[in-house]
Amino acid sequence: MMPVFSHMLVPLDGSRLAEVTLPTALGIAEGTGARVTLLHVLETDPPRTVHGEPHLLDATSAESYLESLSKQYMGRGVEIDFHVHDNPENDVAGSIVGHTEELGADLVVLCPHGRGGLRRWLIGSIPQIVLQRGSTPVLLVPSGKDSAQAFQLRSLLVPLEGHVAETVLRTAQEISTLFGAETHLLHVVPVLSTLKGDNAPSALLSPISTAATLDLEEEAFQQYLAGLVVGWSADSPVRAMVLRGEPANAILKEIERSQPDLILMSTHGRSGLRGLWAASVAAKVVARSPRPMLLLRVTQPESGPRLGNIKP
Repeated sequence: MMPVFSHMLVPLDGSRLAEVTLPTALGIAEGTGARVTLLHVLETDPPRTVHGEPHLLDATSAESYLESLSKQYMGRGVEIDFHVHDNPENDVAGSIVGHTEELGADLVVLCPHGRGGLRRWLIGSIPQIVLQRGSTPVLLVPSGKDSAQAFQLRSLLVPLEGHVAETVLRTAQEISTLFGAETHLLHVVPVLSTLKGDNAPSALLSPISTAATLDLEEEAFQQYLAGLVVGWSADSPVRAMVLRGEPANAILKEIERSQPDLILMSTHGRSGLRGLWAASVAAKVVARSPRPMLLLRVTQPESGPRLGNIKP
């Protein structure tokens, strides 16, 4: 069986804020056997500082910085190398996507740099563009993580949408088996008052029918998740839950309650989930989650209940 991840790309800008990704990246690399490439992309007309620290302005200083980091973490049993893109770029995110493809990386690890109110809807331009343009999974490590604390994966939260992709379930099983982590499968069914978008008018016009459809969705997902639990790998524990409410808020409350070590969610869309940046469920969870999030690109749903037009 192919490893769930074999080559992780970790872009760094020279700041301690970006380095917060390293313990999580190396912890996952240890468990999966993946090798790690540290990447720095030189910028055209770069600022003198980045996040309040001196910026890496030339290839020599960038190579020295990445080499120092690779030696610092050399004793972890992970193969670490580094690469400096020394042709200055205007489009750093595009260069990251290009290097992901060129180097054959199957996971990109980034730290969201957005702050304040902006971060409620966007997670920083580089992660956003990497998600939009690329097809490779992206691991987002929030800036609040302690860069000195080793990463341990003991619990995995997997919020599932109305249409579940087999890719998500397969990846969750592989990760949980490798780390011996408990997997928590979660689906949130809206209530009438939380329906938005295209579903809101129909809910107002036919509330009884809509409520009945939502109840059917809850029942169908209870049965579907029960089947997943029965068929789950015997090497790792799993539990499942269906909640009712506003999906993003319910997921965030569960994150706060259970404090998972990693959250796995899917993204959809022709260009990296446009809806992720349009106040979707995933956007709200990404913007407010204090825990690392692994986002998988899937092109279309492959399994799970399909109930009318009611979607979380």
